[in-house]
Amino acid sequence: MEIGVLIEGRQEFMGKEIPVISGGFGEGRKCIYDKTVAEIHGMREADIRRRITNNIKRFKETIDFIDLKQRVRQMHTLEFLLSLGYSKQSVTQADHIYLLSERGYAKLIKIMDSDLAWEIHDRLVDEYFTMRDEIIPKMTKLFLTLESELLELKSGFEKSTDCISNKIDTGFGSLQKINLKYEECVADSSFISKYRKCDVENIIGEIMAYGGYSSGQKVFSKIYQIMKQKCGIDVKQCQADYILQNPETPEISPWKVITRSPILFQNFMGIAFKMLDKLKNYGSGDGDMVSHDFEEALKQIKVIADNTFNSNIPSVYQAVYKCMEDIFGVRWSYIKCKSKIRAVEADKDLQEIFIRAVNYTWCHSVA
Repeated sequence: MEIGVLIEGRQEFMGKEIPVISGGFGEGRKCIYDKTVAEIHGMREADIRRRITNNIKRFKETIDFIDLKQRVRQMHTLEFLLSLGYSKQSVTQADHIYLLSERGYAKLIKIMDSDLAWEIHDRLVDEYFTMRDEIIPKMTKLFLTLESELLELKSGFEKSTDCISNKIDTGFGSLQKINLKYEECVADSSFISKYRKCDVENIIGEIMAYGGYSSGQKVFSKIYQIMKQKCGIDVKQCQADYILQNPETPEISPWKVITRSPILFQNFMGIAFKMLDKLKNYGSGDGDMVSHDFEEALKQIKVIADNTFNSNIPSVYQAVYKCMEDIFGVRWSYIKCKSKIRAVEADKDLQEIFIRAVNYTWCHSVA
């Protein structure tokens, strides 16, 4: 999008899973949006926005804050907000949607001025804005220093005996181990340690549900394909390299190799989150969707009822309507119509959501 904001993944903070966002205020610089601030402080979004708006003279635009509502007509901005968890209705009704820099967030805390607010601020700065950015430069500097020393040593003894050469190669082997420890350190503080096995299974399951994939293996294969196309990472080649370096594990799977490398793991999860965001917004995978249009979705209702709802068609409709509300953000209380199906029949946007909800209900009912 034009403001250059990227969603890098998600991070656990105070028992909540919050998106990790960078850009907007400078390349690689982390920022936070008002919805997340409201969640971690246990406040309403409207109250957070009102405090900023009422004190807007204290904030500098593009330095402390960006009002995303003013840019909602720019290319991809609405899609970006939807991927952050905003509904179309909340975007339409909001007067402002604020993205804050670390400095802007600090000013907001000063306005809130409570012991709890300052305590949360300190934790967020340590665990979200600062920690990863401090660890990486220090470890990178150590790694580069060791690499430089070993390169000088190897250069000075290129024409020496095989014995000396072997010792130098052993030194490079030690360097590789140091690099692994460095990667593990970054992972422990920021990424891999935040995910349990069930977290990965959940996101793969959601991708299957939204995209109509018939198996988890197809999802993994699709992510591996994108890693190669977008990131230049050939997972199969990584697997072969790992086996070459670790001959004692010849049967290791590509996924196990990924879980042993923070770099591979971070790329995998980043792509998985982007896939899920896209599927939630557009409701399409590889063309394997159960229903592609409204008429197919209506026919699929009966199939779902016969297979998993004891032929109770009204129960399927209720499940689909609930999915439209809980998953896709439809607010039925704002829709004035005699029945929900009549509302869907009269509105193309609701029909698209209805189709996705039917697919979602089908995938979950047969899982």
